[in-house]
Amino acid sequence: SGEEEEEARPGRPLTAADAFEGAAVVVYFSDVSRWYRGEVTSVNNDGTFGVAYEDGEEEEAVPLEDLFHELQAGPPPASSPPAAAPPPAARPPLGMPAVERALEGVGLERYAAAFDEQGFDDLGFLLQMNAAERAAVAEGVGMKPGHAGKFVKHGFEAPVA
Repeated sequence: SGEEEEEARPGRPLTAADAFEGAAVVVYFSDVSRWYRGEVTSVNNDGTFGVAYEDGEEEEAVPLEDLFHELQAGPPPASSPPAAAPPPAARPPLGMPAVERALEGVGLERYAAAFDEQGFDDLGFLLQMNAAERAAVAEGVGMKPGHAGKFVKHGFEAPVA
């Protein structure tokens, strides 16, 4: 009776940097030979991911290799590209002190505890995020709207006056 929604089509596989809470994904179910849209709901310590699907089903431990971006029809959406990964020798240090210094550099140090609480303690990972990913982080750490807008637009780069 109702129109059946168009089946999701897989694009490129997700990378670890793409697989954050709130990320849109498609996952293949071989038992029904179909791709389903979902959203990452958790990043687990064992390298798997919780996923909530559009049909209401949920899984708690989906391996990264099963997660794909959805293939979009038409031109790709205009969004800021992720920053190029620094060469291994220049990779920012891990841990909260580096994240705290970066937050201080853009006047957002009040969110350091929330970044730590949400597991965002890898500056290299944070620096590779695009604007949409930064928006999800801003929401996840409870940034005020003005602070979130600044973080989404500029990341850890101080805005030019």
